[in-house]
Amino acid sequence: MAKEVAQARNAETEGSEHEGQEHTPGPGEQALQALLAKGRPEPKKVVTVLDTYRGERDALMAMLHKQLGNAYVQEVVQEMNGLRVDTKRLEVTAGDPGNPETTSFVANKEGATLHTAGGFDAKAGKDGGSWSTADGDFTGKVDKKGLDSTYKIDDDDAIHAQSNFKDKTATIGWERDGQSQGELYGDWSDKNRVEAGLRREWELDNGSTVEGGIRNVTNKNPHHEVPYLEGTMYGSPSGEREQYLDDLRRNRDKGHSQQVYGAYTKGDTRVDAGVGISGGELAGSANLETKLGQNDALEAGIRHDSTGTTADAKHVHTFGDGGTLTSAGWLHHDAEGTTGQLSTAYKDTNTSLGASYTRGTGYQAFQANGRHQLNKEWELHGAVDHVNIDNGGNQTRGHFGGSYTSPNLVHGFDIDAGRGDRDYLGLRGSVAGQVAPNWYASGFGGSTFEAGKQATAHLGAGLTFTPSQRTALTLAGVMDHDGVLETRLQFDVFKDKVSNVAELSKHQRDALFSLFISYTGGANPSQRILDERFGRPDTGSNQPGSVQAGIRIKF
Repeated sequence: MAKEVAQARNAETEGSEHEGQEHTPGPGEQALQALLAKGRPEPKKVVTVLDTYRGERDALMAMLHKQLGNAYVQEVVQEMNGLRVDTKRLEVTAGDPGNPETTSFVANKEGATLHTAGGFDAKAGKDGGSWSTADGDFTGKVDKKGLDSTYKIDDDDAIHAQSNFKDKTATIGWERDGQSQGELYGDWSDKNRVEAGLRREWELDNGSTVEGGIRNVTNKNPHHEVPYLEGTMYGSPSGEREQYLDDLRRNRDKGHSQQVYGAYTKGDTRVDAGVGISGGELAGSANLETKLGQNDALEAGIRHDSTGTTADAKHVHTFGDGGTLTSAGWLHHDAEGTTGQLSTAYKDTNTSLGASYTRGTGYQAFQANGRHQLNKEWELHGAVDHVNIDNGGNQTRGHFGGSYTSPNLVHGFDIDAGRGDRDYLGLRGSVAGQVAPNWYASGFGGSTFEAGKQATAHLGAGLTFTPSQRTALTLAGVMDHDGVLETRLQFDVFKDKVSNVAELSKHQRDALFSLFISYTGGANPSQRILDERFGRPDTGSNQPGSVQAGIRIKF
């Protein structure tokens, strides 16, 4: 506190040295003078002025010291050391942010700032944060792109840590005179491959680089990923078929290998090769990445580990209008046989098309899908696939749908049909619109016809009130073909602002936080119809024919 008072005296002395010179009082000085004119003010009111006009802090403290003396300045400083909340400016403050030699904290709608008497500064806002020590030896920043931090050991050496959230990579390296001497790294950008190890890079005279090190590689073979077999394509399969599908989905094919590796990079071309051990056996890999002109990129690789041998390749062509055509394939061989896939996909601003053929363990599948944005409001989408099981059984499934989206009206339809082990036809439709400020109404329904089963249908409606742009309260109800009624009262908190029916429809199923209470009269609450429209809870009660509650939190 003595330091703060001394600073106030110094500011007063500096002011006296310029007596006789014209001085125009700032708005803060004018506000404080008006307050002092009413008599000796409460220190709390003076602190409010100091917080409002922090740029004039020295002049204001000098005025206080000159007119009310040291004892009063001490009272003001004591008041500033406490925690205070300004509801008008939506700000929380502790300490004196205008004094760099004391510890202070400020948090408002722009972000938060921490400053310590030792000279450590940290800032956080909507775009990220940063920190720095007074000597500059420890600095860093973090934002939505990633993290970058440096700790200086001495004048020559430093530890540099980086993480790229988008590319899903991270490094911690030792630098001497700004040049990397080696680094620990991790790379999980490929969903089928995770890599971590120790490496160093050397620059050659021709502009190329050579990299070498040791690494641990975890591979997950893509040939067991069969999303077109998920869900209800086969309805309720027999126990034998169910077991077969479970076998396909089992994550039994992870291969680990420890390798010594080297890589050569020049321009857009990189060649990588490694050799090591996997499961007590010899393992190795080789990869190539290059660009063929300005519009074509090629990736190819081959590896062998405890899961078998896999070769893959991918070619991407970019058209002048920004559209891309991707062709890819992979082949895997292990003790169970040989599997593989060929696929192609086209994508531009308004259209996406794709097709693939897969030969799996005991099955083969053809798949095609497409999506096209007709205009700003209308979108059409469709898909067809056929799966054939080697030991008998096949299924063809088709889907076609469309959606209309505008700020005041959203509606859509979907048609699903299947032929083979399961013959069915499903129809669904929905509409939602704004009926008054902050009030939205919706209607939805559907029916399913399946060979050998009773036809099903449901019809429902909902009403939503949004007290703010990030919260919503919904009351909805639906009745099925047996006359069973299901109702739900749900409260949602959204991450993004919701200001129209299009945004409400988009975010209601993936709200940041949802809490609901409902009643289901049916005997099987696991098939609640409203879950499909408003989201299934993460946890909650699940008793048939009674009041139920649930909560869902999305991170």
